[in-house]
Amino acid sequence: MIEYRCHDICCDNCIVDFYNLIDIMIKDIQFLQAKAVYLRLLLSRTLPEYDGWLLRNDIFTDLAGCYWDNPAYKRFMEEFHSGLDPMDDEGHYKHITRIRHGEESVRL
Repeated sequence: MIEYRCHDICCDNCIVDFYNLIDIMIKDIQFLQAKAVYLRLLLSRTLPEYDGWLLRNDIFTDLAGCYWDNPAYKRFMEEFHSGLDPMDDEGHYKHITRIRHGEESVRL
């Protein structure tokens, strides 16, 4: 892993720009999670019955890593999301659950 260091010329605007970048990346991750769930659901329908059942039961497995223990991500959560992890957004969870049940689809 590369170790980055903050330059002495770092400013508040730079930090806000990074927070905005993290926020955009979270939205991208959530979109890719939704797409993965949808594609897994479609794939499960083409597999033999037992294999399809297994895939549907593991449909949320390995969708994204956890970042809450990263110091920069902790600071981002504290300053932008009142200490809550935006990756654990209830609306997003409900959305991918509806996809899992075939109630919603995702553009491919």
